[in-house]
Amino acid sequence: MANLSSHGVLLVAAGSILWGSSGIAGQYILQGQGISPEWLTFFRLFVAGSLLLLISHLMGKDIVSVWKSSAERLRLIIFGCLGMLGTQYCYFACIKVSNAAAATVLECGTACVKNGFRGGRKSSVPFSPSSVRSSSRQPAT
Repeated sequence: MANLSSHGVLLVAAGSILWGSSGIAGQYILQGQGISPEWLTFFRLFVAGSLLLLISHLMGKDIVSVWKSSAERLRLIIFGCLGMLGTQYCYFACIKVSNAAAATVLECGTACVKNGFRGGRKSSVPFSPSSVRSSSRQPAT
């Protein structure tokens, strides 16, 4: 169990380092090299998506099964266009006119506001301690 925990800590540390350095690299590319946010967004999403598909294929996963269901296809397209493309473009556009720190605060802040509005429409607070306890007791299906 300790080995699995150490592996998790290493993955979190690596993710944090990569996330932090991507903002700094983005600021250097956008402000120092004159690259447009549109190009950088396309390039980043294209390379990341290609790598994820390649890794999934090499691991033996069926990478086309998500396209078989029309409902899943629609959800994937909406998430890709609004979620990934919109967030990444706005992040890099913010870096272009300000800096990586401001873009990170705005990106994380909008997620908090969105989740706050979503939770305010429901009758209970999302992820309340009681809902976490009750869901952890249910057997996995």
